[in-house]
Parts: sequence; structure tokens; C-alpha cells
Amino acid sequence: LSMTKLINTAVPPRKAAALEPLAKALALSSDEFARALELSKSAPAPARASADAAAQSPLQAALQALVDARDLTTKAFAELADLSVLTATRLLKRGDLPGRATTHEKLRALLGLTQADYDDLLERSRSFANHAAGHDDHDDALPVSPVLARGSTGAGGSGDELADLLERLTPRQREALRLFILTLI
Repeated sequence: LSMTKLINTAVPPRKAAALEPLAKALALSSDEFARALELSKSAPAPARASADAAAQSPLQAALQALVDARDLTTKAFAELADLSVLTATRLLKRGDLPGRATTHEKLRALLGLTQADYDDLLERSRSFANHAAGHDDHDDALPVSPVLARGSTGAGGSGDELADLLERLTPRQREALRLFILTLI
């Protein structure tokens, strides 16, 4: 408990029984540890996540800013957005992009964005995901049939809709779909 309090609030433990193992674990000289302890007592500063851990897609950052501004838990965010807690967790913690049009619409309304602004945010998030995965914007895309691109699926559906759905997939989802389709051929 003392260590949790130290990490979260930067207030050092008072008991020597908690300080001794800490000094040993940090491998500091007794003078260095005494200075660090005094600094923590006089000006506590809680630990912050590294810049790498804080790397977020633009959509994830916007949603996290909303959560922070309203002081919401993940469950409260899920209820506010009318999403499952699992979906909310994927959006906030993992930075996954939504796959359903209804989820996109809920998030756009929650963020108070116009359709054009939300589309821009989404496009920047897709680019971020591609860049983070080590891909450029096009090397992970599934090839779309020219027939589908023109809007004729032959099954009564809209090829534009299918192409749009394919564009919404994350690089990992596109690869999984590609592998699945290969098993059918």
C-alpha cells in the first residue's frame, strides 16, 4: 500500500520498514536516497506515463480528453456513449477504431463534431494506426475489385458500401479478413 501511495501521490512512506526495501531496490547511495526522499517530502510529484505510453490516435485522444474533462470512468463513458463496456475499453485503452456505422454516429454526436470534422478525425486516426503499425497509408489495403469500386456487387448491395466498410478496417482486421478470404478460395 505504501508503494501504491508513493506512485500515485509521490508522498513517500513514513515507516522505515517500507523505506529500506525502497532504498535497496533503487540502488542509490544513502546520501542520494536521503536527498530524493527529502525532495519527495517537500515537493511531491506523482509519476506520469512516458510519452511512448501516451501515444494515441487522434480519435482516442479526443475520447480520452472527453473522459478526462467530464471525469468519467470507462463504464460511465460507455453508458454516456450508449456502447458496451468492452467497446468503450477498446476505444479508450487500445485505441481501436470503431467498425460499425452506428458506433461512429454515436461517437460523432458525443464529441459534438460535424460529419466533415469527424471524417477528418477518423482519417487522421487511420493514418496514425497505419503509421504505428509500420505501414504506409496504402500497403495494407485489401485490393478492391474494379466491379465493387464501381458500385455493382451483383447481389443487390452497394459496392460503395462494401468498399467503405473495407476502408474502415484497421490494418490488423484487414489482414485477418485477407487470410479468411484466402481460406475460402
